[in-house]
Amino acid sequence: MPSTQAPAPNLALPRFLAIARALRASGGMFDDWTALQHSAVALPLVPGEPEELARAVRETMAELRAGAGLWKRLGGSMRAFAATSLLQAGEDATGFYEDLERVRRLFRAAKLPRDGTSEALGYLVLRDPSTSPRVREADVARMGELYREIKKDHRWLLGAGEYPTLALLSQTERPAPEIARRVEQILQRLEERGFRSRGRLIPIAQLLFFAPDADPVACARFEALWKEFQAAGLKMFASDYDELALLCFAGRTPKEIVRCVLEHRDQIRTLKPRPSRDISFSLACATAFLELVGGDPKLRKLSKAQAALQVRSILAARQAAAAGAAS
Repeated sequence: MPSTQAPAPNLALPRFLAIARALRASGGMFDDWTALQHSAVALPLVPGEPEELARAVRETMAELRAGAGLWKRLGGSMRAFAATSLLQAGEDATGFYEDLERVRRLFRAAKLPRDGTSEALGYLVLRDPSTSPRVREADVARMGELYREIKKDHRWLLGAGEYPTLALLSQTERPAPEIARRVEQILQRLEERGFRSRGRLIPIAQLLFFAPDADPVACARFEALWKEFQAAGLKMFASDYDELALLCFAGRTPKEIVRCVLEHRDQIRTLKPRPSRDISFSLACATAFLELVGGDPKLRKLSKAQAALQVRSILAARQAAAAGAAS
């Protein structure tokens, strides 16, 4: 009988490696390993043996594949993320597509951008059986209100990519204009510290909105982590912003956090197929975060939103590569 007790946070890395290897052992040549490895980061603190969890992932993915018509079905990469999100919440795929379609209609009624992948990611972030059995209409309406308020400052930049972070913000009780004002102030503080690419910074400012420290302190911590990784010999890019934002919530010094991430990355690079530089760094940040923050449910919701941003980035990069090859 599988254990119902959540594993200790210090087991996050070895359990992730074991789950990833179990998925590999049960897989085939056509599997999307980047998506599977990235999605498996949701599972190290879920009760169960790695082999049981890997089997449950594949069974849930199969249910999601069979559970909808061709045009409504999630793609393979999204199925992996959805399957691990459901397992993390202790749910199965029963009624998944029916509820997703219900919430998609709410997204349209709230006048949010139409984008199938982003809508599914936003839905998975909103879905929280610990507080409500169903995604609430009020939260979706709040997402629409926040979208329009934040878009006043970023008419051409804000789009479907912010669904995961808008979903997080919608579950706060602050007035939308106040949230938008603070998000813009955080973004400007990051720009003052030399960080560029407003499109990349918008969701980062939305994540740092939840930081326990005052905004200037949170932005200083973000910069300190960036510089500490550079001092350790890493080349840092705007694509690394969301990992750094997540690590800002780990209550350790930048040096301790960076050491933990690099130790995790070395072990993650032993996986087969071997993750790329970007993917291994992202995975290491996620497992280090789990190890350093423990099982705090509020922080794990942030981790889920950051993982959703990563999934969207991976899919967007693939689409861009495919378009480039076609041209």
